[in-house]
Amino acid sequence: MSSVGYQGRGSFLEFETLDGSPATFLRVAQLQKFAFGGMKVATDKITNLDSPDAFEEIIATTIDPGDVSFDGILNPEAAAMTAVTTLLQDRTLTGWQIVLTDGSSYSFLGYLTELVPASVDYSKAITFSGKVTITGAVTGPTLS
Repeated sequence: MSSVGYQGRGSFLEFETLDGSPATFLRVAQLQKFAFGGMKVATDKITNLDSPDAFEEIIATTIDPGDVSFDGILNPEAAAMTAVTTLLQDRTLTGWQIVLTDGSSYSFLGYLTELVPASVDYSKAITFSGKVTITGAVTGPTLS
């Protein structure tokens, strides 16, 4: 079987706007990269005096769904820039989607918990960055 791969260009991160029903999404413009931080399962040790040998026993307890970090080139006129600032300042739980170039998508709820609205270096383009902390399950990948 031959290998399959996809380039990142054309993928996007978007969030649900709160301006009515049905839900509409707004892309975070001019992103250069975004990435899941990784889900993790918490465990608890249940080793006890009746355990059969010297190995620790554990059970899985809760799942930390992680976060999504993103970085992009700043366009202060993009509608999403004002909207993400409002999401952070109002501490708004929001629906988010990641859509990949093959058409598959991941959906989740999260709070925008970090935002660097501008990062300036005299010899570089002005950038921005942020992080969405996920709450609840991540669904996907689903094909559209």
